[in-house]
Amino acid sequence: MEEGVSMLVLALPFLALWFLFAGMETGVFNLSRWRIRQQMREGRRRAKLLNDYLDRPERFFWTILVGNTLATFLCVALVANGIRHLVPNQPLQFWAAFGAAVYLLHMFGDLLPKMLFRQFPNRLSMLAAVPFRSVHLLLSPAILLIEKFTTFMLRWTGGKVFTGQIFRSRDELREVMQESAEGLSTEERTMINRVLDLQTITLRQVASPLSMLPTLKRNSTVAEALAMHTERQIDIIPVWDEGARKVVGVLDMDDVVFSDLLDRAAPIREFVRPAMFLSQEMKIEAALRRMQRSGAPLAVVMGLQNREWGLVRVNDILRHIFGQVTL
Repeated sequence: MEEGVSMLVLALPFLALWFLFAGMETGVFNLSRWRIRQQMREGRRRAKLLNDYLDRPERFFWTILVGNTLATFLCVALVANGIRHLVPNQPLQFWAAFGAAVYLLHMFGDLLPKMLFRQFPNRLSMLAAVPFRSVHLLLSPAILLIEKFTTFMLRWTGGKVFTGQIFRSRDELREVMQESAEGLSTEERTMINRVLDLQTITLRQVASPLSMLPTLKRNSTVAEALAMHTERQIDIIPVWDEGARKVVGVLDMDDVVFSDLLDRAAPIREFVRPAMFLSQEMKIEAALRRMQRSGAPLAVVMGLQNREWGLVRVNDILRHIFGQVTL
């Protein structure tokens, strides 16, 4: 009798570990990573521990898998052995008691922690971070061996390591987003669709034709530039070569307005900056990266026969992605 009770008492720590692993497994999928990182920046040690596990999830989940398996097996084994000593040579009573015990163990060791950690994921995951770290360190040798073995088996069977690419294509990502977009507003769904379409949209679709834009010639005067700046409220103006009919650069009105020696009758050629030239078939995603790297606020879009066709600004591309932003 005493031996059976001792085994049941000995099973309690393993039941607590079962509770811990089941709760952490559920909590990590429901917590707010933004709040965890915010608390980490505030200096909370538990938040830093939890964030480290989230940044390196492989060993975190291996710890849960190995620890949960061992805790469940040892807990059930000790309970079964304890019941066997409490009701010896009575198979009917043993199986009835064992069935009831398994039900209670499953409820307190699996269902209850998952329900609690799903309801309070951040708070409970933070509380469990320190004891989980202790168990993680204790199981580290076994987890390291399992990782080595699985890596060997993966290479031996010709398998490929998971690279983090969950979706095979943007279309698949779009379908998943649309199926689970009940909590998104119309503006948010529109913005997501625009981002997903970046690889298919070219500069020709967002650029403004030069024929519709105010321009200057290289021999235009500063006074003409200032008048156009005041009338049209534009800061950057394309500049043509009056002879060859091609864009030689752009005029940034800040250079003119803040010039120390401003001669209104002088030609603007001294203020003209070289322009960036991009093909009209270039995708706006690639164009945005090039313009950001070079610091160019706009680019001249080359059309057919390699002639200047239009003008695109960084703001034009961002407006296409995010829409009209009103502050």
